[in-house]
Amino acid sequence: MNIVFLHGYGANKEDLMPLEQVLRSSTEQKFHFLDAPHLLQPSHFGGRSWFEINAYELMKLQQGNLDFSNSTPVDLAESLKFIKRSLDNLDITDLYLGGFSQGSMCALHFYLKYFQEYNFKGLVLYSSTLVAKDLVNKFTGPAVPVFQSHGKQDPILRFEYAKTLEKELNNLSFNVDFLEFSGGHEIPMKVIQKSKEFLASSKK
Repeated sequence: MNIVFLHGYGANKEDLMPLEQVLRSSTEQKFHFLDAPHLLQPSHFGGRSWFEINAYELMKLQQGNLDFSNSTPVDLAESLKFIKRSLDNLDITDLYLGGFSQGSMCALHFYLKYFQEYNFKGLVLYSSTLVAKDLVNKFTGPAVPVFQSHGKQDPILRFEYAKTLEKELNNLSFNVDFLEFSGGHEIPMKVIQKSKEFLASSKK
């Protein structure tokens, strides 16, 4: 089973690669970590992004006050196509797709757009938030299992924003396993263990 992860804003694929060692439960699992298409300038030690955040948005994000729900990033569609090309180059058809922060936002929207072209087993959304609510609410396809986690003291993406995302997904009949934890914008061991169980749930 293929397991694909998308990193967060300002990081690169190496940021999440250590997850393979702690999430792997079977030799049949194949982990893949993708780099986002946009290199931040100045380079910020190889930091990349899936979609642009301007200076004003970045300030609000650092204050924990940036709500993505009513906006659609101009380069979101471009990044989704980039992810598709990456998966196709890897010859991946069956997969779990997950991500952290901005990567998790793209993971969800990739499923919403390309659910018919791949055999998705589930989604893993670490420290996510609702993006482009209008696009989410237009979705009429099948709902796959979702594991979602969020820190109650997250200073970047508010906990209540994560609960809004959970509510929207539940309204679309997704089966969301939501795990909250005392902490910030992170992936603690409690979350790792629970998502490991989630990723091991498919035997196909």
